[in-house]
Amino acid sequence: MRDRRALDEAQAHIRDIDTEGELPLAVRRRLRETLVALLPSDGSALTFVAVLGLVCAKRAWPVWRTAFPTESRPMDLAEMAVSSARERSTSGAWGGSELMKIKTYLDNKFLLDKKYFPAIYAGFTSWAVTRDVLSWDYPKVTREDTELKISPDEWDPCFLASLAITGGATWEGIGRSDIRREFWYWYLTIAVPEAFTAAVER
Repeated sequence: MRDRRALDEAQAHIRDIDTEGELPLAVRRRLRETLVALLPSDGSALTFVAVLGLVCAKRAWPVWRTAFPTESRPMDLAEMAVSSARERSTSGAWGGSELMKIKTYLDNKFLLDKKYFPAIYAGFTSWAVTRDVLSWDYPKVTREDTELKISPDEWDPCFLASLAITGGATWEGIGRSDIRREFWYWYLTIAVPEAFTAAVER
């Protein structure tokens, strides 16, 4: 029953995808809050957020692999973090220092040509998954309504995945709206229900 309601809640927001193909931050936050309220525990909520981030990271990962085919550190750490969350162990001792190293590693890649930026966004998608697990603080979710008003260090994994797949943000005038719309449609109909089911079965 809860799985069905989660699917219905997610699909109800398809109409909120705007003319540029974006699913606004405020809409995603409301959906997240609604679904978390259906879960039985804080641990289940963490699993939902962690798995959703990882599903988005894997969607964007081919963009990374195209540019950096022999490098896998961001995804390796993300998968370890989500495994930890699902096994009810969220201590940051095992990954905090590595998280900082990977952020520096990814930041340094911005010194490369701009053609690598989508791949770097894909790397940051995985980094953000780990960040969310290690600093689990659901009550502190941003109250802003657009990514323009918050630090890029706080952007959620699925938004970063959308940048990787489309090539950039709507305010940059980069990427096709139909590709962006397709991503957020997938997010609402596939990614969110998959993550919610994982959280319920935790």
